[in-house]
Amino acid sequence: MREVPFSVPDEMASYGPELVHEWHVATGSEFAEGIPLVTIETEVARIEVMSRFPGRLKEIHAGVGYSATPGTQLATLEVTDWVYDNQIGE
Repeated sequence: MREVPFSVPDEMASYGPELVHEWHVATGSEFAEGIPLVTIETEVARIEVMSRFPGRLKEIHAGVGYSATPGTQLATLEVTDWVYDNQIGE
């Protein structure tokens, strides 16, 4: 297993200040590719940030109400070596 940072996407910079609104996956839970992991609240909307690959949520660094900016690490994910080599590390 490899650890991978999960951060606020850079594309959210144009939406203004962001707050962590809700986590949809609990620490220790496994998740599939394409499901919402967290909802970020901005001045404009609430945006669900989806998983780009399957894995497990190892640790949450930014709880509900945390003020974050693009690039802020929200959590640490764990993925298999295969996922890392074929979906992330390319």
